[in-house]
Amino acid sequence: MLVVLLLQVVTAAEFIARLEPLERAEREGAIAAQLERGNLPSFLRRLVALRIEARDENGTPHRAVVRVMPDVLAIGPTKISCVCR
Repeated sequence: MLVVLLLQVVTAAEFIARLEPLERAEREGAIAAQLERGNLPSFLRRLVALRIEARDENGTPHRAVVRVMPDVLAIGPTKISCVCR
C-alpha cells in the first residue's frame, strides 16, 4: 500500500483514507513523499520575504532577506487540501 501512496498525487480526502491503516513510520513516509512530489496547495508555494537587520559586536550593520514558506503544511489541491499541524 505504501508504494501506491508514493506514486500517486491524490486529494486530501483520498490521502487521509489511505493513511488510516498504516503504521506511524509508513504514514510519515507517505506524507513526506507527497510533499516531495509537490502535492501541496498553491497558497503554500508563495514565499514571503523577511528582511533582517542587525549589527555585529563592532557595530557593523548587516542586512539579509530570507524567503520563507508558511509554517503549516497541507496536502492536496488548493480547494480541497488537508492541513497538517
